[in-house]
Amino acid sequence: MERDWTRPYSEYTVRPARTRDPKTLEGIQDLSEFFLNAIRVEAPVHRDLLNDRFKSVWGAARVGQQIRSAIDKALKRAHPAGPDSHGFFRLDNPSPLEVRVPDNECGERKAAQVAPEEIELALKQIVLDAVTIDERTLVKQAAGVFGWRRVGADIEEVLGQSIKRLLRLESYSSMAMATSAWRRSRDERLVNRGECNS
Repeated sequence: MERDWTRPYSEYTVRPARTRDPKTLEGIQDLSEFFLNAIRVEAPVHRDLLNDRFKSVWGAARVGQQIRSAIDKALKRAHPAGPDSHGFFRLDNPSPLEVRVPDNECGERKAAQVAPEEIELALKQIVLDAVTIDERTLVKQAAGVFGWRRVGADIEEVLGQSIKRLLRLESYSSMAMATSAWRRSRDERLVNRGECNS
C-alpha cells in the first residue's frame, strides 16, 4: 500500500570515472570520492550498505581483510567523523527526515540498516493513520512499510525497541494512549492550518 509520507529509497550506484585498485593510494582516493557522494545521497546510511555499494560498482564478489582496510581508510577520508554507535554515517546538515522504502528490488534494507529515527517516524505515521492500533499490528504494518515480508526475531527486536523508546519519550504507558495523543496533536496542527473542520 502506497503512503503519502514515504518515498523510494535512492541507492547511489554511479560508477566513478576511475575505479582503480582500492589497495593502492590512488584507488583509495577513487573510493573516498565515491563514498562521499554515496553518503550525501543515502545518509543516514549504514556501513554495511556502503560495503554493498562498493561491491556493486567495483564488481567485487566479497570484501576481504585488505579491501576492508582500504574501505576503512576511504571512509575516514570521506567522512572524518565516522559512523555513530549503530554504524550509520550522517550529514552535518541533513535534509528533513523521510521514511524511505524499497521500490521493486531497489532500496532493500535489513532492519538493522534502517536508522532508528527513520523507523520511529514510520511508527508515528502509522499510528496517526490508524483509528486504533495495538503493538502487534503496529509491528506488522511497520515491517510492511520497509518491505520485510516475514517478521523475524531481528525485526521484532528493532521495532520493539523503537516502540519502547517512543513511548518512553512521550511518557505514555500504552500504545492506545500514544495513539490518542499523537492523533490529537495531528488534529490540532490541521486546525491551526485551516485543514480540519471544527
